[in-house]
Formats: sequence, structure tokens, C-alpha cells
Amino acid sequence: QVDSGTLVLELRGPEGILHYSAQAQDGSDDLNGLHPPLLELEPWGSRPVYGDVLFHGPEFQVIQSIEGVGEEGISGQLSGLESAGWSAEPWISDVAALDGALQLALLWSAHLHGLASLPTRIESLRWWESSSPIVSVRAILTRRESTGNRTLSDVLLVDEDGEPIAELCGVETHALPRRSQAAGS
Repeated sequence: QVDSGTLVLELRGPEGILHYSAQAQDGSDDLNGLHPPLLELEPWGSRPVYGDVLFHGPEFQVIQSIEGVGEEGISGQLSGLESAGWSAEPWISDVAALDGALQLALLWSAHLHGLASLPTRIESLRWWESSSPIVSVRAILTRRESTGNRTLSDVLLVDEDGEPIAELCGVETHALPRRSQAAGS
């Protein structure tokens, strides 16, 4: 559905119940002032990235490495579509890198709250055309707020040359309830 230059996207179930919605607008290519933030982060160490917090199978394990994590955020290297070996569909954006950005948000939430979480909302996504195939992506997640079982952050994705690829603003996560001992955790 298009209205005044806005594309309205909806995912509805068989009964017509709205499950997800989004709006897309053709935006500006202005990148002035958009630079990776400098964060004070602690080394990730030898902790595994996948297994405890992240449930992703081998094809979706797009985090190559974690540079650091802390109260201010998390940063790491991600695989793009090509290096992840995803299909050569005519994608408009690099969905592997975008999924990796959300995976980083889950790791950061677990670092802060000690609980697994799921992404529940993204305020906006800005995507810029890349002049060459994206092989490796650096992702820098910065804290907006963290309260109780909720986090809110922004994630900037840059290419090998430090040029912006995408910006996810207002990435919200909510922690999952703790599993009880009686449930066989």
C-alpha cells in the first residue's frame, strides 16, 4: 500500500490478524556527521558467541568476532550476504548483516541483564547503497537506555573502509522469563 511516498508493509495471519507492520520511505542520502562512535568496552574474551544466548544454526551464525562489550554497548565483525554464503537473491539490503546487528543486541542485553532476550521493535532502518559487495561489516551498538528487562539501542553498520552501510535506530529488546528448575532447565 503506497500513500504520499510512504510504503506501508503488513504481515497478517490467515484470520486477518495483524502480526507485524512497517512503513518505508525514500529518504535522504545525507551521511554528514555519521561516524562510528567510540565506546569504552571490555574484551569479550573466550566466551562462545553462539550456544547459551544465541540459538542460531550454522547458516545464521553471522557474527565473526566480538571486539568488546560494556555498559555503553557492544561492537563486532559480521559477515555480509556473500561471505555468509546466503543465496544470491536480488536483496535490496544485506539481510545477513542486519540479522547480525540484531544478534549483537541480544548479546548486549544478556550482558546487562543476565537473561536471554528477543528483539521486539526497531524504530527505523536507514540503508545506503554500497558501491561494492559487502564482505565484512563492523557493527557498533550504542546504548540509549536499559531498564528492568528492556534495552533500547542504536546500531551503526560500516564497511571495510568505515563507510556507513546501515543504521538501525531504536532497537528494542525484552528479556525472556527465567526458566524454572522444575521445567527442566
